[in-house]
Amino acid sequence: MESPIELTEYAFQEGIPSGFSRDFESGIFHDPRHLQLQSSKEWHSFALLNPKQRTIVAEVHYHIDADVASSPFRSPYSSFVFSKSISSEQLLEFVNYTEQKLKEKVVHTLLLKNPPDIYTSESQILHQVLFENGYRVHLEETSAVIAVDDRTYAKILNRSKKDLLRKGHNKLFKFQQFSLSQLSEVYGFLKMCYSERGYQLSMTLEEVQRVTQVFPDKYFLHVVVHHEQIVAASISIRVKPTVLYTFYYNHLKEYDYVSPIVFLCEGLYLFCQENGIDLLDLGTSNKGGQLNEPLINFKLSLGAQPSRKLTFIKNIS
Repeated sequence: MESPIELTEYAFQEGIPSGFSRDFESGIFHDPRHLQLQSSKEWHSFALLNPKQRTIVAEVHYHIDADVASSPFRSPYSSFVFSKSISSEQLLEFVNYTEQKLKEKVVHTLLLKNPPDIYTSESQILHQVLFENGYRVHLEETSAVIAVDDRTYAKILNRSKKDLLRKGHNKLFKFQQFSLSQLSEVYGFLKMCYSERGYQLSMTLEEVQRVTQVFPDKYFLHVVVHHEQIVAASISIRVKPTVLYTFYYNHLKEYDYVSPIVFLCEGLYLFCQENGIDLLDLGTSNKGGQLNEPLINFKLSLGAQPSRKLTFIKNIS
């Protein structure tokens, strides 16, 4: 690991130093353990440090494959994370530093997949810095995110979904949290539901098991039960203390007429309220680079609001 390079009171460093605390909330996808689950090699991490305070004020993790450096490799998002204490000028200096180091590793293309804008107020600062430094938008996706407050879930639904929620209660649907020991059952149910609709899950059961074993406090299983039968389920991740991301969720096709997802979302919304979680992310609504309007409209009818999720690209050769 090279020695830090001083920039006023800050220092650049390749590699994440030990003995330093973070002056920001990085989340699960920047955790070194999660990086290793994505790939066991070819990671290159960079940090901006405040040596006097012994804090990390910005960091980024790139995975290099041939001449392309990507952040993340397989996760939903990653990119730069940083403290509110640094200026856009200091962030720009850090971005330039990482580019120079990656050039030395014969990288020609950079890809940065950012989280939904709604996750943090710092998104616009990062976007501005990237645009000013020659990055362009490679992909624009639309996430659907429910803002969790003290209202009841029914209050944020449109009329048709309120009727479906009422039907779910009338049918005596039950919302339950399962333990991770029941992951195989929940995964198998979801795999069947996705298959009914002509889709496949992006991760195998073994891959999901590995990540839940490393992060048992971040992954949650929830189901909707009707007459002792699971009719809807979700696997969600607490990606940050303030955000619950629904990684997989679906329901039996034979229950389309009552849409148990509405009842499931009410349970997840209550779960967020009880656990101090501000945002319930229902995921993106894009296919083949295009917005799936029926899907995003369905999610918005569940009480969500749209939020941009941008992937940036830059050629540095």
